Amino acid sequence: KLANEQGNVFIGDFDGKLSVDVKDGDLKIGKILGQSSINVNSGSVNIETLGTATCLFEDNKEVNISKVDDININSKHSNINITEANKIVITSSKGNCNFGTVTNLRGSSSMTDYIVQDVSEELVFDLWFGSLNVRNIHNMFSLVDVKTVRARTGLTFMQGAAYDIEIRHHKNVKLDLPAGMDVKRRNTAKKKIFISEGKYGGVNNFKSKVKINALGCKFYIQ
Repeated sequence: KLANEQGNVFIGDFDGKLSVDVKDGDLKIGKILGQSSINVNSGSVNIETLGTATCLFEDNKEVNISKVDDININSKHSNINITEANKIVITSSKGNCNFGTVTNLRGSSSMTDYIVQDVSEELVFDLWFGSLNVRNIHNMFSLVDVKTVRARTGLTFMQGAAYDIEIRHHKNVKLDLPAGMDVKRRNTAKKKIFISEGKYGGVNNFKSKVKINALGCKFYIQ
């Protein structure tokens, strides 16, 4: 367990439980094989590998993590880059997040901009302002569940993907959907809210589902 104020911390490879709290300093870590708790305020972070981690990042200009198995992040006014992860759970307020290859991604976001290169199984996200751009969702995914309020949102699915889709949206939301998507719109109890639902692609072998709740935003699927 290490706590440090106004200074930099450097840790090499470590096999065991690790707790690090750094204020007004940079943190650099090699490979951590055990469970870790990492809190950094007002510094840069560079980490090679993490196993299971719980992290708090506040006012960090740059957080770089090359590889992580299972990470839970609370981010405030920070810029986070993760190259490869099995599971990410994140709560964010302002800042930017760039994720590479992720198996499962869950998040709650306020005024944060996200770019995600690749999601293979699950994407569950709740956005308020900001943006989310997922550039590739595998055709064997199980669930995409996104709620977006005034957040620019774009989802790109791998060629050959097939899924059932339900979009709950305000009448003023501009939906940009792919050609060939067979959806029908129906009314709800609220006059200005509609549900568009249907299917896309061929046979849905993986029982993939897409659920979208879009209010006051620009939203596209391709």
